[in-house]
Amino acid sequence: MKKTLSILFLLLSLPSIAQVNGGELEEVIINGHRTVKQTATTITTVDSIQMAESSSSTFADMLSKHSSIFVKTYGQGSTATVSFRGTAASHTQVEWNGININNPMLGQVDFSLIPVWFVDKTELYHGGSSMQEGSGALGGEVSMTSSVGWDRKFYSALMQTVGSYGTYQTFLDVGGGSKKLQTRLRYMFDMAENDFEYLNRAVPPFEVVKQTNADYKKHGGVVDVNYNAGRGHFLTFNAWFMHSDRNLPTIMSYQGTGRQERQTDNELRLVGHWKKYWSKYKSDFTTSFSATNIDYFMANLTGEKWYTNYDSRSVVYSFHNKYRFEYSPSEKTTYSFLANANYHAVNIFDRITEDGYSAERVELGVSISAHHTFNHWFSGFALVREDVVDGSWTRPMPSLGAEFAPLKDKNFTLKINATRNYHQPTLNDMYWLPGGNPDLKPEEGYSTDVAVDYAKKAGLFTLKGNITGFASWINDWIMWQPSEFRYWTATNISEVFSRGAEVNMSASCAFSGAKTTISGNYSYTKTTNEDPQSDQARGRQLIYIPEHKGNVMLDVSYRGFYLYYVWSAVSERYTTASQSSSRHKLPPYDIHNITFGKKINFHNDMSLDFNLKLNNAFDRKYQAILWRAMPGRNFLFSVKFSYK
Repeated sequence: MKKTLSILFLLLSLPSIAQVNGGELEEVIINGHRTVKQTATTITTVDSIQMAESSSSTFADMLSKHSSIFVKTYGQGSTATVSFRGTAASHTQVEWNGININNPMLGQVDFSLIPVWFVDKTELYHGGSSMQEGSGALGGEVSMTSSVGWDRKFYSALMQTVGSYGTYQTFLDVGGGSKKLQTRLRYMFDMAENDFEYLNRAVPPFEVVKQTNADYKKHGGVVDVNYNAGRGHFLTFNAWFMHSDRNLPTIMSYQGTGRQERQTDNELRLVGHWKKYWSKYKSDFTTSFSATNIDYFMANLTGEKWYTNYDSRSVVYSFHNKYRFEYSPSEKTTYSFLANANYHAVNIFDRITEDGYSAERVELGVSISAHHTFNHWFSGFALVREDVVDGSWTRPMPSLGAEFAPLKDKNFTLKINATRNYHQPTLNDMYWLPGGNPDLKPEEGYSTDVAVDYAKKAGLFTLKGNITGFASWINDWIMWQPSEFRYWTATNISEVFSRGAEVNMSASCAFSGAKTTISGNYSYTKTTNEDPQSDQARGRQLIYIPEHKGNVMLDVSYRGFYLYYVWSAVSERYTTASQSSSRHKLPPYDIHNITFGKKINFHNDMSLDFNLKLNNAFDRKYQAILWRAMPGRNFLFSVKFSYK
């Protein structure tokens, strides 16, 4: 792992080395425009090249390859969650077009059910920077939005892929309109047999076996309607539907005679926006409704008879309302008021165990903030928020930040911020039978960031970089543990200390019609359990949190030809809290993905794009989760037709 991380930093430094060896070049000042609201925040934007490389993938795959956050996946097509800075998956808040899509029952989002095809812009809010949008993100927030082009009369795209293990995908994008009305429809169909071979080291004799009961089918669509009503009024409607049928494979160590396990997911999200702009004021109201159905079934073969263990049905309804009002007396100052009112209803019942619960939750929240640029080298913000959940008030949540630009060209900035935040227990934590605990307290987090940003353009070269050091202390971390009644129960027991660093860098060079960009990120995360009542686990890294994670992407394009090379590396992860044996950790791994393609333009408004993607090019044998099989070398061929 040390060698691979050294290679990462060597690759990131190559363009700057080439710049020095090529002679001294005239410096060009970069005059990027940032709004005052972005002052002292740590926000990563996934760029268009990275999203294009992952256009046929899920968000889990894209974030794994192109971000510093950790993706925990149970295998291709199976559940995948993400976490920032060593926190839990439920500590990551996820927004789509301004509304929170975390499941209130589970507290998290399955990123394997979010196609990159459905999203135009992705931003990652690290640590306390997420407080700009609301509370609950003790680790960070993933924001996904749709964009609109008011000057596009008609455009369309159709992409077809075929790949290893019976993979077949179809993607459609069609839209257009006028300067008053724009509509757009995106659709996706994805299926795979997912029957790859792997070496089973869990059960002797160790042998190569083929994965079974792992096929899946997914399809869904997104509709965007944007209306310019005039006089600064804009109305937007977004709709999302996704259906997924997944057979879930057994783990490698399973030794039974047979098992059937499957899950069906149905998701519907409806979002409406009303925005009003004045010269110095902005009003933004968002309302939404979402419904999620999850059906889970598991049966084991005993002798010649199938025995059903679980057959559960869960239904979740959520209503979200958000209102934001901003006043900007000048470009240097913005005052903001944000109010939230949400309602959730959950019903889950298992027809075999006859366990389940019904619960409701009402969430209210208000925050006020002020952002101000004092002079050319100093700016800052102050924010305070308070939530009311089912009638219980949280303590005030302040967030403060300052940004310094000691150089006149503002290519170098220093950012500092500190935040107190709360995360509410999930409804499963409180009401699951047996083991739910309605007396759970919210998890309380204190976090601080210190970041340095640098950007420079010199001749043919452009260099950007960011280094962030962070520390976070979370009290009353919720964990499930064995109880005296012989079942597991949720309890506020842990005190967790997370600290580390994140590095993001990119360098590009363009000449004679050719362009080369190399970008990468690295994160060091030390997250330890500091609970004084847990002797075995105290001071040890939390399970499934890697200390090191890194990615590098090389993008080369010339006259319609392009090459993407993506390298991702993850260090070892522990699978038990005590970490008493080497058997309780998963070895590090690195994955190499290569894409080669050609884009052909016709009549200036039509194009054909062919590419071949080779995933896990060096056929690495690895496990992201203990005893969950992962595919070896595989390919995906795609053809995309576009009209614009």
